[in-house]
Amino acid sequence: MKSMGIPRVARVAFIFFVFFALINSFSDETLAKGKRAKASKGSSRSARNSRGRDRRGSRSASNRRRGGRREVARSRGRRMSKRELRAERQRQAREQSAYLAKLKRRGMSKRQIAAEMRKFNGSHRRALEEARRRAEAARQAAIARQRAIDEGMRNDVQSNIAKDSTIGEDLEVRRAAVEALGHHAGTVVVMDPKTGRVYTVVNQDWALHDGFKPCSTIKLVTGVAGLSESVITTDGSVTNANTRLKLDDAVAFSDNGYFQRVGSNLGNAKMISYAKTLGLGEPTGINADGEYAGKLPYGNNNLRIYSHGDDFEVTPLQLAVLASEISNGAGVEGGSAARTSCT
Repeated sequence: MKSMGIPRVARVAFIFFVFFALINSFSDETLAKGKRAKASKGSSRSARNSRGRDRRGSRSASNRRRGGRREVARSRGRRMSKRELRAERQRQAREQSAYLAKLKRRGMSKRQIAAEMRKFNGSHRRALEEARRRAEAARQAAIARQRAIDEGMRNDVQSNIAKDSTIGEDLEVRRAAVEALGHHAGTVVVMDPKTGRVYTVVNQDWALHDGFKPCSTIKLVTGVAGLSESVITTDGSVTNANTRLKLDDAVAFSDNGYFQRVGSNLGNAKMISYAKTLGLGEPTGINADGEYAGKLPYGNNNLRIYSHGDDFEVTPLQLAVLASEISNGAGVEGGSAARTSCT
């Protein structure tokens, strides 16, 4: 971000919290590419070895193989998962085997069987293509609906920003924060983590008055509690548990299993106690009316509260306070909490 010629901005901690749905960035089809290449080579080798057989039988088998490969290849066109591809191949194999056995029971010649199998495969391909077209139409409709919802949220944010109270805010910092947010649906809290001074809050309605599920940001609370209660050792391991990652990597890769193991050793009561110490479940004390206190998962023993934040509700301002307090060592022996203020 540009400094805009403001030396003091360099002293301000910009804390941006963005809530979004995780998209799997690696295609199962890509992961299975090597296996498909090996399977293709195996099919070619099998075809070469069968050249000396009866031509009619060879053509019939070849047509069935090509038909099956085309069907699976077209299925891949809509990015089917590895599991879906495996299920599709198995289903095709069962249907073809059953139909072929039916034709043989009728006493049909190889030429007749080959002709019937071509018809069967063609009919199957058409049905598969139609199903794929319907699935794609449904997908596009869902995308259009989501885009309309997202656009509505972005418009609401712009309307909220226009209503923000800027009394006591640093207007130069605010302009930089508004520019950084752009046309995204979100909120920005700019806070000095040492003093707790709030320089600006963009989209104050969301930041102060609305509660959100914290999702994986709750792992910070679980980690602090685990360290303080010696559930997490000094080298980042979990006491009495085998984990593939240590604390640093578990945070970096947002490993759910790691934090669920920590949480199972902590228990609900201690988790809530540390959440409150870090500023969750109660107003921050900022001089603004109607601040939402949030929600804590009293009585919830589901392990997802330690990794996914189930049954928690927090405000973006509370998350800013949480990050500031962790940076000051709050919740850990010798740490101190930042006081939130807006003057």
